[in-house]
Amino acid sequence: MDYKRYAIVIIPPSGVIKLAIEMSQALRKFDTFFVLDGKTLHPHISLYRVPFGEQTLESVIKVLEKIAADTQPFPLRQDTYYPDQGVWVGVRYVADKAILDLHTGVIEATKSYRAQQDDVRYAARWPELSHGQRKNIEDCGWSDAFTLFSPHISFTKLKQPVENVLAHFPQRDFSFLAEHIGLYELGKDATCIRLVADFKLSG
Repeated sequence: MDYKRYAIVIIPPSGVIKLAIEMSQALRKFDTFFVLDGKTLHPHISLYRVPFGEQTLESVIKVLEKIAADTQPFPLRQDTYYPDQGVWVGVRYVADKAILDLHTGVIEATKSYRAQQDDVRYAARWPELSHGQRKNIEDCGWSDAFTLFSPHISFTKLKQPVENVLAHFPQRDFSFLAEHIGLYELGKDATCIRLVADFKLSG
């Protein structure tokens, strides 16, 4: 089956998007794989990363419209920057009931539309995956789902770990009221490259 990879996401408000872009651009000096710009690479919080075939998109969009109509806007509270060492750099959010309910609801409502893909992305890593990650892959195709879900905005991916990279970060407030979810086409490194649909939370 032909398919593309998509992400169902929370779309941050313009002020948070601007801050994430500033952080991504500031990290460019450390040699990164990508820089967010809000035009071709978009800041976001993934709720579910999943492959869909073109013929299922209309049905997925209708499902997401219903979820958005039934969901009230809710606050997302900034937790911590990450990592102290490592290659992915960004900001985490508190995984409270509101976002966990939305995350779980989105997966349960859309996973039946998931394209059956060759899991070559996970095959090489299978021996190092935890039992929970393997179970999630079998259930919905995404290793970081359900109890392993950690809401975050990735600023960039470093080509090599940088010690004390967080010492270079200015203190910013990334907390916001979640009011929009979106469906994006994914590019390399799980970047959101094209907005397919945007839904306002109105429950």
